Amino acid sequence: MDAIPLDNIIVEDRIRIDYGDLDGLKESLRQHGTIHPICIEPQPPFYRLIAGGRRLRALKELGHQYIYHGSTYEPARPGYVLGRELSEEQLAELELEENLRRKQMSWQEECLSVAKVHRLRVVRGNPDGGRWTREQTGRLMGISLGSVSNMLWVSDQLSNRASPLWQMDGIVEALQWKLQHQQAELEAELARRQSESSKLFAASLVDDPEPNGTFTFTAKEAAQEQYLSNPHNDPDGFEAYWSAKQTAAPNTIHITPRMHRVNCLTFMRTTHIRFDHIITDPPYAIDMSNLSQENVGMSNIDQVVDEHQVEENMQLLTAFIPQAYKSLKDDGFLIMWADYEMWDFLSKECAMAGFKVQRWPIVWVKSHNCMNTAANVNFTKTTEIAIVCRKGNPQMMRLNAPSHIVAGHDEFKEQMDHPFVKPYSVWAHLIESVTYKGQLILDPFMGEGSSILSMIRLERNWFGCELKSHWYNKALENVKAEYRRTDPTAEFV
Repeated sequence: MDAIPLDNIIVEDRIRIDYGDLDGLKESLRQHGTIHPICIEPQPPFYRLIAGGRRLRALKELGHQYIYHGSTYEPARPGYVLGRELSEEQLAELELEENLRRKQMSWQEECLSVAKVHRLRVVRGNPDGGRWTREQTGRLMGISLGSVSNMLWVSDQLSNRASPLWQMDGIVEALQWKLQHQQAELEAELARRQSESSKLFAASLVDDPEPNGTFTFTAKEAAQEQYLSNPHNDPDGFEAYWSAKQTAAPNTIHITPRMHRVNCLTFMRTTHIRFDHIITDPPYAIDMSNLSQENVGMSNIDQVVDEHQVEENMQLLTAFIPQAYKSLKDDGFLIMWADYEMWDFLSKECAMAGFKVQRWPIVWVKSHNCMNTAANVNFTKTTEIAIVCRKGNPQMMRLNAPSHIVAGHDEFKEQMDHPFVKPYSVWAHLIESVTYKGQLILDPFMGEGSSILSMIRLERNWFGCELKSHWYNKALENVKAEYRRTDPTAEFV
């Protein structure tokens, strides 16, 4: 009675109904065999199952036909042991003992066990060659990749017997504790960086007088470089511009060095400044006729049709993306709005330039009414997307920032004519999630300046470019109006 056919094992009157996900168990049986053999009651030629219903089901799904007496730890020869003849009451009690009364591991012990298995596997390596990964441990244990990562972090913390995690009720509480401490550390680092950034920015762009009343040569040199980078400025007019800055009243705001009516590629290639982040709404390279069908689509489309020629914008974006990478500091974000049809193109271009691309977009869900010129065949398009790219390893300023924004048009839409204007809450979500006060942020396609106005309200050091005179002049007036909201006496140079 060495080999017993699985089909001869009778399963009846079992308490367990749901066998659950058997994939992890099958993987264990495939590699190790029945570490805990199936227990059966002998009634030849049939046998009654006493314990091991899930193992029996998994072995059948793996294609096994027999189990073998006393054969354990052998994947090819799954084992069984014989039990004594039992009464119905005893069988019920034994199943309960096996499934319900066994002592469960504590959540800490479970994390330590998963970590131990993972680390031993890493040392041994992948049986098929290469290294063992967290994803493989997840498949082996029947848990997600995220759960494996969380358990490994917990096991590291538990190596310290004084860790507060030993006193917590579960892994959810432990992860909440982790987020709270990360947030505290982030806020401390944010305060340090803001202080440092303010000092650096003041030294490089704000003209602080020396004790003798003169301005430093370094500040003047930087201002001259910025002044000359704008081809619309008179090259011989810098001294007059500089003199006006020296004698400016205390409430004078210097916006000319920040706003450039120039092709953004020219500006980025010639300026000495390297930006912390670039956040922008570039031409999408989409067919504008799709947005203005029968004159019932988006408003004011005719004002931007000439700026949105598909081939020209494709070429512009192809040149812009690698230049944006060069213009960023070592650890910075590039976030730009895009069209769904352009996602693959932009992802590839950004990756080729050296960026790490977030695999999913930021989605603006519009809460205002949107036009639909083909409502008989299409759902109404009520979303826009932005692509998020990282140079180096910049850190998010807002932990767990969601990738969707629900917002309707606000005063920006009433104030501005541009058909693609975004509301303040949309810009604020992006700006506050990846930047902090004092950082240098560039919008190379500022249009009428809704992004710039948002940066002003959030106390960021902003720069903007706009090639079209019509939009640049409107942006200039909008920026002045924004500053005068808080200081009606403000003057501008």
